Amino acid sequence: MKKIRLYNILLPIWILYFFPPIIFPTMIGNFIIDYLVLHFALPDDQKAKDYILPTFLLGYLSDFIGATFLSLIAFGFSSSDFINDFMYDPLASPKTIFPLILGIALSGFCIYRLNYRWFLKKNLPKQSAKKTALVLAIFTAPYTFLIPGKLFF
Repeated sequence: MKKIRLYNILLPIWILYFFPPIIFPTMIGNFIIDYLVLHFALPDDQKAKDYILPTFLLGYLSDFIGATFLSLIAFGFSSSDFINDFMYDPLASPKTIFPLILGIALSGFCIYRLNYRWFLKKNLPKQSAKKTALVLAIFTAPYTFLIPGKLFF
């Protein structure tokens, strides 16, 4: 049987959303951050514990959407230089950082839209729902997408 060796496998931080061993630590981190943001963003008479589970699930889904978008970009390019920079050191070039910013913006938009439409609008006054959804989108967007893979590999 012939041995297969894989050399130079580069793994960006955003692709870790797809690997089961990493899902649990990222879920715990997201849960804590979502709870803290909810605690400070909700009106005084509302309790974060009443809103955390749907907010957390919608936020994690939004992060996954952003990571999927970045994966499609990474695997859609045939230039090995672009792929190498995009996966390993995306902050080194404007052409590689721009898609990351788009991925973060897409996730942030999904966080706002999903939380407002599917959950907060039904449970809070309209203005409070919009404010809370916006605060969640800004403070819980996956800025970890900007962490270069070269720091870990």
